[in-house]
Amino acid sequence: MSKKSNLGKALQRQQQRKMNEGAAKVQNQGQFFHDGKVVKEEYQIQQENLQSIIDQNPLNEYLQMAEMANIKYQAEKKSDIVVNEQQKQLVINVNAIRKGQLPNSSVYDYQKNQLLVDLQIPRRPRWDEKTTVEQLRLMENENFLKWRKELAKFEEEHYQIQLTPYEKNIEVWKQLWRVVEKADILVQVVDGRDILFYHCNDLTKYVHEEQNRVYRKNQTKINFLLINKSDLISDKIREEWSAFLNQKKLNHMFFSAKLEQEKIDKEEQIQQDATNIIIQQEETQIQENIEAYINTSRIADRKILLSELKSLVQKIRKERQDNIETTKLLDQDDHDIQHDENTVIIGMVGYPNVGKSSVINALCNRKLVGVAARPGKTKHFQTIPLEKYLLLCDCPGLIFPNASSSRAEMVCNGVLPIDNIKDYLSPMDLLAERIPKIAFEKIYGINLQEFKVIDASTVLSTYSQKRGFMTGRGLPDEAKAAKLMLKDFVNGKLLYVKLPPNYQGEALWQSNPIEDLENLIQQQQQHQHQQNDDANIDNQFENQLIQEKKISNEEILEIFTQENLAQLMEGKKVHGIKLTKEQRREIKHNFQRGDPIDIKKYLNLQQNQKETLYKTYIQGKRGQI
Repeated sequence: MSKKSNLGKALQRQQQRKMNEGAAKVQNQGQFFHDGKVVKEEYQIQQENLQSIIDQNPLNEYLQMAEMANIKYQAEKKSDIVVNEQQKQLVINVNAIRKGQLPNSSVYDYQKNQLLVDLQIPRRPRWDEKTTVEQLRLMENENFLKWRKELAKFEEEHYQIQLTPYEKNIEVWKQLWRVVEKADILVQVVDGRDILFYHCNDLTKYVHEEQNRVYRKNQTKINFLLINKSDLISDKIREEWSAFLNQKKLNHMFFSAKLEQEKIDKEEQIQQDATNIIIQQEETQIQENIEAYINTSRIADRKILLSELKSLVQKIRKERQDNIETTKLLDQDDHDIQHDENTVIIGMVGYPNVGKSSVINALCNRKLVGVAARPGKTKHFQTIPLEKYLLLCDCPGLIFPNASSSRAEMVCNGVLPIDNIKDYLSPMDLLAERIPKIAFEKIYGINLQEFKVIDASTVLSTYSQKRGFMTGRGLPDEAKAAKLMLKDFVNGKLLYVKLPPNYQGEALWQSNPIEDLENLIQQQQQHQHQQNDDANIDNQFENQLIQEKKISNEEILEIFTQENLAQLMEGKKVHGIKLTKEQRREIKHNFQRGDPIDIKKYLNLQQNQKETLYKTYIQGKRGQI
């Protein structure tokens, strides 16, 4: 075997060598790992075990928790099992309570949901330089199991409240722990269409708790709320949300990564030096206008958001008693950046699919982090150098435990993957309740006027027939239509925005104000009546022409194309006509002998059949025009 045949193995060894060097460098620097003593095996195991786990069957969940608790089992022989009938009856009663079969079990007590606030995030145990890797791993598993048991106990005590699916993989939570520990500014990114659903109060408390731990000298942590996708929210609703967040004393800013990315795509590629000059010239003006965007309803652009983050960075450096240096953008890789006490880290955390990676790409003015419509694109935290001594850290999206929503709402909010859902009727019922009927009609071109009340099946069946989505049994493919509509809802094509709890009113469909809906309905009804009148006139005119005209076989033959004739010879039914085997055999023999073929004698239709066929042909030609 020649040396060239070993090229693939050489490339594999080179890739493995680079990975080992990167792991060793992380160990030496000790930036995002406990005391920098992570061995190669643990590093590889963490990479393999970063798959998000939301739903588990009882057996896998039990085995995982037993493995984390280091429980060893031994077979018990000659052991008798005594069944307690009273205990068995008690279990049945508890199941009945959970299923809502007892009186008043459907009453939802929102006050009890506040007890869950302190249980949304598992805490990392305290450690110091003397703690070994194995000791830390055991303490982390113990705290994580304790947190899981507290959630189970909470759900058992408050049976009216059902917890939504949440992250059950400890390796994914470790990514959040490391980001919170190292981040000086923690930016919680939320979707502006449902701020309270995406905002985690316990995360804010966790950041304050971590600030009291001594990892660095004079370390200060700042919480900041970034409301993404603000271009989908009207000015009035942004004002209501800004007033509500100011009452809660939450520093916030409205932002739209989509609008900024569109601006970046339209701009021409310019040199980096020219970019620095432009930024330095506009920096004074931006600093004067930044107060008009912080804690207000105005949508900030990339430069305003960068300026706000820089002001927070300067605040942290001032508290560290460091000299504030003029920063310049760097075009270097992560391994060229030296991490020291002057480095300020900005962590981006939040639910999946809220746009954390898109915000980072907009801040960096180029695509550095992968973005996908499917939630859970980011698997591992990533550090991106923004400026000298300034790092952005992208944390994987986590699904926090929630008791004020349902699985269907999580699907509508884009937290759970839409392609993997099995129950598509529940989230579609939410869409049918939240989206006005006229919105479905205008966006998808369907007619729902005959239905007084619409539900999931009504919308899906009508849309499936409109698009031609059919199953193998000839029924409307509602599952395919539901996934398309749910994706449109997540992307903002179908829009529903929730308002603050103190707002007296209901959410509005933002694409059309509520005062214009009546005009749209009247216009649509007039247009529908006009179409019906025109269709009736056309049908009467066509019927009169067809009845007065004696349709011949020659005119019927003009309807058939060469493709239709070929389909007839294959035994297929075309325009209601199907040739028998004897007719096809006769045509084939005449063709082989070279005799003329008179296809008209095979079109022996009755006059009413000719009228129906000719009418269908005329309507098809009119539709093409």
